[in-house]
Amino acid sequence: MKESALWNLLKHNLPGHVVRVENLAGPGAPDVNACYKSSEVWLELKVGKGNWVHFRSAQIAWYQQRLAHAGNVKIIMRKGDLIYVIEAKTVLELKEYMVANKDSSVRVPIDKLSGYVATKPFPWSTIIEKIYY
Repeated sequence: MKESALWNLLKHNLPGHVVRVENLAGPGAPDVNACYKSSEVWLELKVGKGNWVHFRSAQIAWYQQRLAHAGNVKIIMRKGDLIYVIEAKTVLELKEYMVANKDSSVRVPIDKLSGYVATKPFPWSTIIEKIYY
Protein backbone atom coordinates (compact mmCIF):
# COMPACT_ATOMS: atom_id res chain seq x y z
CA MET A 1 0.00 0.00 0.00
CA LYS A 2 1.14 3.52 -0.76
CA GLU A 3 0.67 6.60 1.38
CA SER A 4 -1.63 8.03 -1.31
CA ALA A 5 -4.03 5.12 -0.78
CA LEU A 6 -4.11 5.85 2.96
CA TRP A 7 -4.84 9.51 2.18
CA ASN A 8 -7.73 8.49 -0.11
CA LEU A 9 -9.16 6.28 2.61
CA LEU A 10 -8.98 9.08 5.19
CA LYS A 11 -10.32 11.88 3.00
CA HIS A 12 -13.42 9.80 2.23
CA ASN A 13 -14.06 8.81 5.85
CA LEU A 14 -13.01 11.71 8.08
CA PRO A 15 -15.58 14.45 8.69
CA GLY A 16 -14.69 18.11 8.93
CA HIS A 17 -12.24 20.30 7.04
CA VAL A 18 -9.50 17.85 6.01
CA VAL A 19 -6.63 19.22 3.92
CA ARG A 20 -3.48 17.59 2.63
CA VAL A 21 -0.68 20.09 3.21
CA GLU A 22 2.39 17.94 2.64
CA ASN A 23 5.55 20.08 2.39
CA LEU A 24 3.56 23.32 2.03
CA ALA A 25 3.77 24.19 5.72
CA GLY A 26 7.55 23.78 6.04
CA PRO A 27 10.03 20.97 6.55
CA GLY A 28 8.80 18.23 8.83
CA ALA A 29 5.19 19.40 8.92
CA PRO A 30 2.68 16.55 8.91
CA ASP A 31 0.83 15.56 5.74
CA VAL A 32 -2.70 16.51 6.76
CA ASN A 33 -4.41 19.20 8.83
CA ALA A 34 -7.95 18.42 9.96
CA CYS A 35 -10.54 20.29 11.98
CA TYR A 36 -13.91 18.98 13.16
CA LYS A 37 -16.24 20.44 15.80
CA SER A 38 -13.53 22.86 17.02
CA SER A 39 -10.92 20.10 17.40
CA GLU A 40 -7.85 20.60 15.22
CA VAL A 41 -5.22 17.95 14.59
CA TRP A 42 -2.14 17.45 12.43
CA LEU A 43 -1.83 13.96 10.93
CA GLU A 44 1.34 12.30 9.70
CA LEU A 45 0.53 9.49 7.29
CA LYS A 46 2.76 6.43 7.36
CA VAL A 47 2.77 3.01 5.77
CA GLY A 48 4.38 0.32 7.90
CA LYS A 49 6.90 -1.82 6.08
CA GLY A 50 8.29 -4.90 7.71
CA ASN A 51 8.88 -4.26 11.41
CA TRP A 52 9.72 -0.56 11.14
CA VAL A 53 8.20 2.84 10.53
CA HIS A 54 10.49 5.61 9.28
CA PHE A 55 10.60 9.29 10.25
CA ARG A 56 12.70 12.11 8.82
CA SER A 57 14.69 14.08 11.40
CA ALA A 58 12.71 17.21 10.45
CA GLN A 59 9.48 15.39 11.33
CA ILE A 60 10.76 14.47 14.80
CA ALA A 61 11.84 18.09 15.35
CA TRP A 62 8.44 19.38 14.18
CA TYR A 63 6.59 17.06 16.59
CA GLN A 64 8.78 18.28 19.47
CA GLN A 65 8.12 21.93 18.69
CA ARG A 66 4.36 21.51 18.23
CA LEU A 67 3.92 19.36 21.32
CA ALA A 68 5.89 21.91 23.37
CA HIS A 69 2.95 24.25 22.64
CA ALA A 70 0.27 21.65 23.46
CA GLY A 71 -0.47 20.92 19.81
CA ASN A 72 -2.45 17.90 18.70
CA VAL A 73 -0.33 15.66 16.45
CA LYS A 74 -1.14 12.06 15.53
CA ILE A 75 0.50 9.42 13.38
CA ILE A 76 -1.94 7.48 11.18
CA MET A 77 -0.26 4.32 9.97
CA ARG A 78 -1.58 1.57 7.76
CA LYS A 79 0.03 -1.84 7.78
CA GLY A 80 -1.87 -4.53 5.92
CA ASP A 81 -5.40 -4.67 7.26
CA LEU A 82 -4.60 -2.53 10.30
CA ILE A 83 -4.90 1.21 10.90
CA TYR A 84 -2.96 2.65 13.83
CA VAL A 85 -3.76 5.97 15.51
CA ILE A 86 -0.68 6.96 17.53
CA GLU A 87 0.02 10.09 19.55
CA ALA A 88 3.20 11.81 18.27
CA LYS A 89 4.44 12.02 21.85
CA THR A 90 4.56 8.22 21.86
CA VAL A 91 7.10 8.31 19.03
CA LEU A 92 9.20 10.89 20.88
CA GLU A 93 9.18 8.72 24.01
CA LEU A 94 10.84 5.88 22.05
CA LYS A 95 14.22 7.57 21.53
CA GLU A 96 16.05 4.59 23.04
CA TYR A 97 14.58 2.35 20.32
CA MET A 98 15.20 4.70 17.38
CA VAL A 99 17.76 3.48 14.88
CA ALA A 100 19.53 6.01 12.67
CA ASN A 101 19.42 5.44 8.92
CA LYS A 102 22.18 6.49 6.51
CA ASP A 103 20.07 9.41 5.22
CA SER A 104 19.76 10.98 8.73
CA SER A 105 16.21 9.69 9.15
CA VAL A 106 15.32 7.25 11.91
CA ARG A 107 13.30 4.09 12.13
CA VAL A 108 11.19 2.95 15.04
CA PRO A 109 10.08 -0.64 15.69
CA ILE A 110 6.36 -0.92 15.06
CA ASP A 111 5.92 -3.32 17.98
CA LYS A 112 7.05 -0.56 20.39
CA LEU A 113 4.37 1.90 19.24
CA SER A 114 1.32 2.10 21.46
CA GLY A 115 -1.99 3.53 20.44
CA TYR A 116 -5.31 2.53 18.98
CA VAL A 117 -5.27 -0.26 16.38
CA ALA A 118 -8.29 -0.93 14.16
CA THR A 119 -8.91 -3.94 11.96
CA LYS A 120 -11.11 -4.37 8.90
CA PRO A 121 -13.92 -3.58 8.58
CA PHE A 122 -12.65 -0.30 9.98
CA PRO A 123 -14.78 1.18 12.79
CA TRP A 124 -14.72 4.75 11.47
CA SER A 125 -16.69 6.25 14.35
CA THR A 126 -14.02 5.04 16.80
CA ILE A 127 -11.15 6.03 14.51
CA ILE A 128 -12.66 9.52 14.17
CA GLU A 129 -12.94 9.81 17.94
CA LYS A 130 -9.32 8.71 18.43
CA ILE A 131 -8.09 11.17 15.81
CA TYR A 132 -9.97 14.27 16.90
CA TYR A 133 -10.26 13.79 20.68
